[in-house]
Amino acid sequence: MSGTVTVGLDGSPESLAAADRAAREALLRTAGLRLVRAGEQQPRPCVPFA
Repeated sequence: MSGTVTVGLDGSPESLAAADRAAREALLRTAGLRLVRAGEQQPRPCVPFA
């Protein structure tokens, strides 16, 4: 294995196409594939310290 191809995903059609392209590129390079999911996190309730 020579290196890693990394791609970010956010659920959009463009990011899914990028993931497909990254997977093909990883195969061509016999490299690993890293998928990174990005998105907004839901706010968590916060309890202030006394």
